[in-house]
Amino acid sequence: MAYLMRTTITLPEALLEQAKYYALANKTTVSQLIKEGLAIKIKAKINNKPKSILTLAGSINLGGKEPPTRNELYDSYLKQKIGPRH
Repeated sequence: MAYLMRTTITLPEALLEQAKYYALANKTTVSQLIKEGLAIKIKAKINNKPKSILTLAGSINLGGKEPPTRNELYDSYLKQKIGPRH
């Protein structure tokens, strides 16, 4: 059995009204429309992309700093252990 989770989404008022009318006319719910729409969109994307989540690694920039290089880490370590080099 699938576990259901509640969530809040923000939609333009006109789009929500259209969704309500469409759901009523088709004897379904807005929730069901959203589930079906998401499933279709995700399935289309999955069929066009590699399956591994690792393919996303490095493709998203979160705005963080570049990690230090190995040499920079070693220099920092040496400075802590023996003090700055002259």
